[in-house]
Amino acid sequence: MIIVKLQGGLGNQLFQFAIGKYLSVKNNDTLIFDNSFLNITDATGYTLRNYELGIFPIVSVIQNEEKYFGKTRWSRIRAKFARIKYVGERSFKFMPEILDLSGNLYLEGFWQTEKYFLSIENSIKKDLTFLPSLNVVNAKIAQQINLCNAV
Repeated sequence: MIIVKLQGGLGNQLFQFAIGKYLSVKNNDTLIFDNSFLNITDATGYTLRNYELGIFPIVSVIQNEEKYFGKTRWSRIRAKFARIKYVGERSFKFMPEILDLSGNLYLEGFWQTEKYFLSIENSIKKDLTFLPSLNVVNAKIAQQINLCNAV
């Protein structure tokens, strides 16, 4: 399994998805999004970040994986028994050794370079097409735009 910790906004989540997709394709493994860092509210009740990839037909499992890499000692013990290797981004520089990893992986970082997924570029582009139907709110907005001289 390839677990990717999602964090940040849409742009960051896109890069995180792309490296996870590359490793899951390369290793013929399941891609799992860890959403434990999303939908957290601050003291005023403001939600800091949400899951943003739902606008794309991405195939993955979404779950809270804090049980493996949370803040408790027990979560680290669970990860060790599940044989999940933690892979953290050390800097914003390209780390080519990441591309050769296999096995159960937990990726935490932003991975902001196309070098991590360039070899599956067409597959990524296919995954990042928008879903065809509009939800109710967007359909109403689209109707308003069509009824006026909008730019």
